[in-house]
Amino acid sequence: MNEEELERQLKKLPIENADQAEDRAWLAVKASYESREREGLRSGSRSTSRRLGPQIVAALIALVAGVFVISPAGASVRDWVGDALTDTAPRPSSALTSLPSGGQLLVESPKGSWAVDGNGSQRLLGDYVDPTWSPHGRFIAAVDDHQLVALEPGGDVRWAITLPDRPTLPSWNSPDGFRIAYLEGSDLRVVAGDGTGDRPLAEDVSSVQPAWRAGPAHTLAFASSPDRVTAIRADTGATEFSRAIRGRITGLKWTDAGDLVVWSPRGAQLLDAKGRSIWSLDPPEGSSIVDVAAAPGSESDFAVLESGRRSTLVLAGPKAKRKVLFKAPGRLAQPTWSPGGKWLMVAWPNADQWIFLNRDQPSRIKAFTGIAEQFSPGATSAAAFPRVAGWCCSRDP
Repeated sequence: MNEEELERQLKKLPIENADQAEDRAWLAVKASYESREREGLRSGSRSTSRRLGPQIVAALIALVAGVFVISPAGASVRDWVGDALTDTAPRPSSALTSLPSGGQLLVESPKGSWAVDGNGSQRLLGDYVDPTWSPHGRFIAAVDDHQLVALEPGGDVRWAITLPDRPTLPSWNSPDGFRIAYLEGSDLRVVAGDGTGDRPLAEDVSSVQPAWRAGPAHTLAFASSPDRVTAIRADTGATEFSRAIRGRITGLKWTDAGDLVVWSPRGAQLLDAKGRSIWSLDPPEGSSIVDVAAAPGSESDFAVLESGRRSTLVLAGPKAKRKVLFKAPGRLAQPTWSPGGKWLMVAWPNADQWIFLNRDQPSRIKAFTGIAEQFSPGATSAAAFPRVAGWCCSRDP
């Protein structure tokens, strides 16, 4: 049997865990490339594919040779290698030094909750979880053990209420900030923005963050059961609508136009103010929907994160065709729009990066690496990747 015949036979063989092998190959190539980049920076020279020595190139090819030869996914891996070894590929900065459009980020890490300014400076607010912005960024609601706490962005506590069970998933209404909804166990509760008037709204609800519709009616949507969304007026308890959703609800958000997007792994659905479906999106075969982020100032644009062979971030909506913005091996998470909707950030835990995409020029990418360590100073072991909890509140330039 000659070499060509051997190659043909190998290509016919099924590969166990081919997707995982593909991802591992990419991460290995990426790590080798970034190591070469760091060496180049330390020596004062710029490292590019044209300057990589033949030994380095051979080593990189060897890392993925098996996937190239016997995997039908070899072409896509080859594309990733090509991207990694070109000047046009996005090269991450060593640390987050600024936000591309200003504003402030809320970040939750094992160390606690952080506020990150537009210039990249960060403040540890305390050992809080589930942080969320008030409408204009003047305050932050968060959880500390059995307490629901309202903080200033500098970390000073304005008020706190103590509950028998641990509160979770607070959500501040917009635009007046007069109400905060949260869960205590499986009960939905609401408290005034000054910490007074805490009271129950509903029982036996699912563990999904409730969402306020903007406006004076104080309409609140929540997952009243795993596959049912209900919208009520929090001040009166009157039900505006209640309807079943296909799949187990994992998230819901109101758009600026007053429609409600609800999603489960099986699909996303847009409902009008009366609960009627006006648009839906099913994930591609073999994929599931992980998260959805409604673009600020838009009636119909959504960043949808899909998980399948690879993670894919797409732009979709009733007036827009599904458009791929970013793909990556491993897991992507927490798509988050800048306050004005010009930039979209997404977390890439496998690469320890935050990726920022320009909406008008998706190829214009800013990437920052070393995120886990940046939000776990002094950690003596591998740091866990942080969660982005919100981006507030200035408008894009």
